[in-house]
Amino acid sequence: MSKRLCTRCHRYYPATRPDCPDCGPPWWRRPIRLPGQRNTAPAPPTDRLGRPGVLIAAAALMLLAIYRINTVGVERMRQAAQERAEADQRAAQAAARDAAACRRSAKCWGEKHWANATVACTQSVDRAARYATRWPSGLLNPAFLNWDWRDQQAETLTYIGRVELQNGFGAWAPYIVGCLYDPATGAAIHIELTPGRL
Repeated sequence: MSKRLCTRCHRYYPATRPDCPDCGPPWWRRPIRLPGQRNTAPAPPTDRLGRPGVLIAAAALMLLAIYRINTVGVERMRQAAQERAEADQRAAQAAARDAAACRRSAKCWGEKHWANATVACTQSVDRAARYATRWPSGLLNPAFLNWDWRDQQAETLTYIGRVELQNGFGAWAPYIVGCLYDPATGAAIHIELTPGRL
C-alpha cells in the first residue's frame, strides 16, 4: 500500500485518501463560507479524538494508574505494618510467658543472674576479707558452682562457691562461700564463709 506525506503535519497517510485524515483538505480546497451562509461542509468525524484528545486521554489513564498503584501500595504498607505489630505483640507475649516460667524455676532464674551474682558476691567477699583472696578462674572452673532459692516469693537466690583466703602468715586456706543475692537490686545481701572444700 502506497503512502503520501502530509505537508502540514508531516505524517504519512494512505494514498487512496484524497487528503490527510488529521489535517483535512488544504485551505484552497475548502468551501468558502460567506457571511450569513450556513456551513455546508461535512461535520468532522466524531469517532476520532484528535491529537490533543489522545494526549488528554493518555494523561488521564496515567494518572488513574498512578493513583491505583499508590492506593495498592499504601494498603500493602498498612497491612505489613499491622502484621509487624501483631508479630511484635506475639513475641512480647511469648517473652512474658518465658520470663514467668523462668521465675518459677531456680535453675533458669539462677542461670539468668549468674554473671551479675558472681561479680557482686566476689566483690563483697573481697571487701570483707582481711587479707588477699584467690578465686578459681576460667569457664571450666567457675567461682560459684551451685545455686538454689533462698526465698522464691522474693526471688532471692543463694549462690554456693569456693574461694581461698590468705591468713596473716601468707598461707592460703580454702573456704566455702554462701552468698545471698537479690536480682531486683543486683546486690549481695549476705555472705557466709565456712572453712572447707566443695
